[in-house]
Amino acid sequence: MVPTCSGFGRQAGSSSITTTAVALVRDHMADADSDPDLDELGRRLHDHLAATAELPIDRTANRWLGEAEAIAGDVATSDLDEATTRTRVEQVRHLLAQAGRTGHDEADAHLETARELCERILARTDA
Repeated sequence: MVPTCSGFGRQAGSSSITTTAVALVRDHMADADSDPDLDELGRRLHDHLAATAELPIDRTANRWLGEAEAIAGDVATSDLDEATTRTRVEQVRHLLAQAGRTGHDEADAHLETARELCERILARTDA
């Protein structure tokens, strides 16, 4: 049985390459797209946070990332106006700041990319 963090359904220690591969392939393909739209940036943000769920990371960081992933999922899958997108991404940025380091290099790389994506989205929605 794989342990999960209560309330988030994020598995600690499971190994799956699916979400990680999707996130990395999407980002690689996006390198050719110099100006992705907000929807694409939101999907990338969610993909990177979802990828951390598959990695064995610090339990406390996992809780923060679980919340951030849920909010980013809303950004990625809902038809939100710009102001709501901005509010949600600000929440994600705050949660990522609380998460700190995860204790896992790959997860930390996803976390850093997620932070950068938050800044890109917020810059686009700056009123």
